[in-house]
Amino acid sequence: MTLPRSVALCLLTATLGPSAGSGPRESTEVLRAQVELSVCDARNAGTDDPVSASLGAGAVTWLDHPGRDLERGGRYRYDLLLDGVGSLADIRGLTISKVGADDLCLAELRLIVNGSTIFVRAFAGGTWLERDLASSAAELRANAAWQSYGWSMSEWVAKTGAAVSRGELLERLESGIASAIHGAGLSWKDGAAPALAVRRKDDATIAVRAALMSEVPYWLNNDVTLEFDLSPCEPRVIAVFLRPVARWYSAVQLRQSASDDERMLTLVRARLERSRPIVVAGGICPRVDGNADIVY
Repeated sequence: MTLPRSVALCLLTATLGPSAGSGPRESTEVLRAQVELSVCDARNAGTDDPVSASLGAGAVTWLDHPGRDLERGGRYRYDLLLDGVGSLADIRGLTISKVGADDLCLAELRLIVNGSTIFVRAFAGGTWLERDLASSAAELRANAAWQSYGWSMSEWVAKTGAAVSRGELLERLESGIASAIHGAGLSWKDGAAPALAVRRKDDATIAVRAALMSEVPYWLNNDVTLEFDLSPCEPRVIAVFLRPVARWYSAVQLRQSASDDERMLTLVRARLERSRPIVVAGGICPRVDGNADIVY
């Protein structure tokens, strides 16, 4: 892929490489942040409790992939919401939190920024997460991985062709949707294939569709489709809809009231509209190609 000269110059100069001193520049742009949790290979090490992560600023990300999560001996990576995080200077800590009584045993914790590990913490014999596991800004920056971290926009351009692939976009959107539906009476639909799909709508818009379930006490869960449009150039989420999927038991089902449905939609819409699944790299407005890749 050949970039237009003006775009290439803007991207290549947007973020300089590491400073001459130890550690990266605090002004290094954060295009993507992920957390990786390695669960102990021990009895009862996994958890079914809700688990979240935050970078000490902005949004809390609820860690919930479609399907099974945080099981014994597994390694799980999640994208973090970047609301309030534009550069390394905005990362003021890393906190992993859990609610409930089903404790989680962690063997290792990693923070990954722009595709490279910037913090790693291993726990000999594992550590049990009952509520919070916090690492301060000072602890992050003193870590050997942070001290040796180096990244520049030119490296990102060379590696990705200045594009966010369809696969990466789906991973980012998973975290945004999981965080938007948390506590709203919605969850990923069990066994849905695919649980999440995207398609190009036009040069500036991606259509997103997610298969969810609405929880109905003492009855079969409702299948619900979440649909919204993503505008990468803004970047923002627009036109959010929740559509019930008709089933044979709908006629006899104890349905939620219209006010409950509206409350659910209002909450999910507000959370999605605040989320920032895509960062406008180098101030360049991207376009959407035929594969739903986001290209600068």
